[in-house]
Formats: sequence, C-alpha cells, structure tokens
Amino acid sequence: MKHMPVLFIYDAFCDEIYCATNISGSDALEIAMSAIEENVEKRFHCRKFDTKLYKDALEDMIIYYNYAPLL
Repeated sequence: MKHMPVLFIYDAFCDEIYCATNISGSDALEIAMSAIEENVEKRFHCRKFDTKLYKDALEDMIIYYNYAPLL
C-alpha cells in the first residue's frame, strides 16, 4: 500500500481549515508557520514575532501532519 504525506490545519479562531497533500516536512512546517502568523495578525494585530502570542495562537489550532494511505 502506498502512502502520501498530508497536512491538516484547523484554526478555530478564524474557523478555517487548511489542507495540503504530497508535501515535504519542510514545506509542511512553512505552511504551518504561515497559518500561525496569519492567526496572530488577525487575532492580536501584531506583525512581529512574539513567542507568547504564537503560543496563544497555537492553543486554538490543530495541526496534523502524517501519511495517509492511497486507495
């Protein structure tokens, strides 16, 4: 059975779902960081990196990266 890497991100604050398939781990990290940055900008109106704000944003997000079987 073949498998494909899948990334799911649910942002509860913005009520948005992001999905990407067949991506590398570094691409998944880049997409996840972009989603977190977007959440921080919308929620806290802050464009600079702040560890506390990023942690607060992550509390309302579900990030899942794993391999899904292909049928």
